[in-house]
Amino acid sequence: MSIALNVPEPIAGRNITVETNPKAVKAWLVSLPPANLLETSRAIFDALTTLNRIKLDGDARLKLLEHYKVAIDMLDAPLEAAYTAAALPAKEKTKQAANLARNLQLELANGYKLVLVERLAARFSFGNRQIPELIQQLLGIYMKLMWVCCKSYAPVPEGAWKEVHALFHYAIQNKLIDQPEGGDHPIKTIGGVYKQILLLALSDPYRYHPAEHDKIHDLIKSYGAAAQFQPLGNTPNPAGFFLIRLDSDEPPAFLGQKPLDVQPTAAILLDTMEMAKHLHKALHAVEQKVTTTSDKAKAQAWIDLLRRVTRQWSIAPKRVFQRIRANSRVEVAGGLRLTAYYVNGAKPLLQPLVLNDPIGENNGPITLTGGLYNPPDNWVVLNESPGGYALRMNPVPQNCVYRIGDIVGLRAEGQEGWMIATIRWLQTSVDGDAIEIGVQVFAPKGQAALIRPTIAHQEASFLPCLVLPEVAAIKQAPLIAAPRGTFSAMRELALYNDDGERVVRATKLNEQAIGYELFEFTESPGTR
Repeated sequence: MSIALNVPEPIAGRNITVETNPKAVKAWLVSLPPANLLETSRAIFDALTTLNRIKLDGDARLKLLEHYKVAIDMLDAPLEAAYTAAALPAKEKTKQAANLARNLQLELANGYKLVLVERLAARFSFGNRQIPELIQQLLGIYMKLMWVCCKSYAPVPEGAWKEVHALFHYAIQNKLIDQPEGGDHPIKTIGGVYKQILLLALSDPYRYHPAEHDKIHDLIKSYGAAAQFQPLGNTPNPAGFFLIRLDSDEPPAFLGQKPLDVQPTAAILLDTMEMAKHLHKALHAVEQKVTTTSDKAKAQAWIDLLRRVTRQWSIAPKRVFQRIRANSRVEVAGGLRLTAYYVNGAKPLLQPLVLNDPIGENNGPITLTGGLYNPPDNWVVLNESPGGYALRMNPVPQNCVYRIGDIVGLRAEGQEGWMIATIRWLQTSVDGDAIEIGVQVFAPKGQAALIRPTIAHQEASFLPCLVLPEVAAIKQAPLIAAPRGTFSAMRELALYNDDGERVVRATKLNEQAIGYELFEFTESPGTR
């Protein structure tokens, strides 16, 4: 039985030359300067691309691919450091590094697909014993490819999911899913690697900051083996079941309550309930230790991440409102500081107002100065609901910066009032000329202010924040969105704006993200 794989066609011509001696190739790869990362990556990509387009015996090709794979594996970490960015749009060198990392994995996959196709066509060949290992190698390469896409917020290349599913479908039909490592190393088998790919997609990785991606990777490796494959059947409770269409070019999706319009032989289910139990135990263990740890902020961030991925891997979040297609435009101010500036009527907070030291340790004045403020960016609304928006910007200005976990302000084009929201996911186009973001609206309006703990050194900086009103429709109490590190249970905080000064006490942390903390508060008796 063959596998539907897209392989490059051989090209003949006098000018097409590439080294095919394994020793010479190894020596050449070793000689490439690691300091010139992009140039070295391009040289390897060009040579491998040419190698994949000449006729070559499968055994000879496999020996060469082993050398190329070692060299590409060594480039993984430096390329990742070059293309991993917390914000979009990416700089030119960042985009080049991401494209090279993606293309190297695609060409490495092409090489192994050529060998696999030859092995599958050669009946009764000794090389057929290599088929499980070749499938596992290919799935591992596709897993790296998808991690590159996630960490660079780029879409998965067309056709990648179709080939991943086709490889696993072949393994099911030929009873190979527990090979080549066997039961002693379940995460390294064909089924184990495939589970890792599925769980990566189900984590909704475009919703995470790069600093969180490695933690998700560790969770998948530690707990992924507990997920189980199931045939299509009756699932009274769809929680923890995800549908995988083996004949599609699509990632897995939450099963839900909808009737299945799919052939049983062309689809399977991924059952994550046992995995979710292990994750809940890990979450409980961390929660038990959070009160005794010295770094409570780090522990709380880990708890938040565990809760988010556990929810993604057990019951996919349900959209409350149906999204509506739209083509209107909105203005977006990115980041807490810029949002506070525009919410404050496009005026620097409290400038040139002079404030007395609230602590009383120093009667001298504290003068707050502003900085440079970029104009808001113009976005097209792809769709909207009462809870949020999907937005697209093309072309992308060079001076704008957006990242997951940032506060943003947005308003309809030509309007005055600013809604307060946060970026939940972002993604760039293949060419990097356009970016898309998903924002969740916290409140229809807000008030800009400056915040600082009342018990602080007199030279401690005041930081911008946003005071959000109560939203009765969703039972949301008044909130403060402030920079990370502001919240501490029952901490007394001084708030300043053009209306004067007030003292509040932080009571409950609702959310902690890379760019802010969102917490409830009460008025303190010390308000002046």
